[in-house]
Amino acid sequence: KVLARGQSPPRKLRSNKRCLLLPELARVHESILSEMMKAAPTKWCYIHFLHGGESVSRVQPSTSAFGCRDWMFAAVITARWADGDIE
Repeated sequence: KVLARGQSPPRKLRSNKRCLLLPELARVHESILSEMMKAAPTKWCYIHFLHGGESVSRVQPSTSAFGCRDWMFAAVITARWADGDIE
């Protein structure tokens, strides 16, 4: 839903998050993520990126419970909607 000019966002939003671990970003990732955002059900949805770089792969697997070490970026996708909105 799009807010009308001067309309305030809802007082309470619900959300759900998912994280994708990506290799070095390429043009194909840009188009996939862009299409995802165009298809988002509300204007309160967003994607933010965390750069892991090569430092992620330098940690010894035995020092952490997190086993995935071959990613460059984490894309955290957050879907948000107004509380009570069932559309």
